[in-house]
Amino acid sequence: MVQPNIFFNMVRNCTSCKLSSECEGAVPGDGPLPARVVLVGEYPGRLEDKIGIPYQNKAGEILERHLNRIGMSRKDVLVTTVCKCRPEGRSPTPDEIK
Repeated sequence: MVQPNIFFNMVRNCTSCKLSSECEGAVPGDGPLPARVVLVGEYPGRLEDKIGIPYQNKAGEILERHLNRIGMSRKDVLVTTVCKCRPEGRSPTPDEIK
């Protein structure tokens, strides 16, 4: 099993597709490994590549509010995205997802 900090660095430094040249760093996800609950979005938000954590700002507030409603908090779930870099103005291609 890959250690969480090694996985984080592997994803942050990924150059597997052209999106890596368009972002400041891929966004690996945030939360416990292993996780009982995993929430998966499509791709990171506009500013999330700077800090490497998905669902910040308004989306993060909404996520935390909904988690609280079901008796959970953000620290209880792994939050990640299918595509680790943000494609501007479009959905990610199959190669970018891979």
